[in-house]
Amino acid sequence: AGNRGEGRNPLDWETRLRIAIGAARGIAHIHTQSGGKLVHGNIKAANIFLNSQGYGCVSEMGLATLVSQIPQPAMRVAGYRATEVTDSRKATHASDVYSFRVLVLELLTGKSPIHATGGEEGWRERDEREKASETR
Repeated sequence: AGNRGEGRNPLDWETRLRIAIGAARGIAHIHTQSGGKLVHGNIKAANIFLNSQGYGCVSEMGLATLVSQIPQPAMRVAGYRATEVTDSRKATHASDVYSFRVLVLELLTGKSPIHATGGEEGWRERDEREKASETR
């Protein structure tokens, strides 16, 4: 998750990479359990913790559900949700991967998707404007 407040220290690239690698391994592990029938359904920065080696670890394992068998709760963080989850409230392996992509984008930019408008394009445009204003 990390500190998003004022005066925060940005993560170095090695730490960002370890977080992404650990989270990816955790998600892959979830997806291989029970014959590939499990999904997490709530991948977001707040559900990633660091182990003693600095690798990301996926939390909220209790929320992992069987694919196609249990409807997902509507209470998910909007910025991390794939469109099909928003529309049908049904998490899949693909929606977990989508949420992981958003997490990686957040690791790369340091920007939360929750405050982004205009989807990924709006996020990129806002990031470019902020970079331009920092160089002035």
